[in-house]
Amino acid sequence: MSNSQLEIAIEAAWDNRDEISSNTVGEARDAIEATLDALDSGKLR
Repeated sequence: MSNSQLEIAIEAAWDNRDEISSNTVGEARDAIEATLDALDSGKLR
């Protein structure tokens, strides 16, 4: 996912944050994991 795609997916996930849990699968989880990985590796700030 590109940074702009991640941003859109993370914003959508934030809007639905009450429905997200550790059991969440799909685009929201993928975007969250990709964003956290990029932050951990220093690719995002």
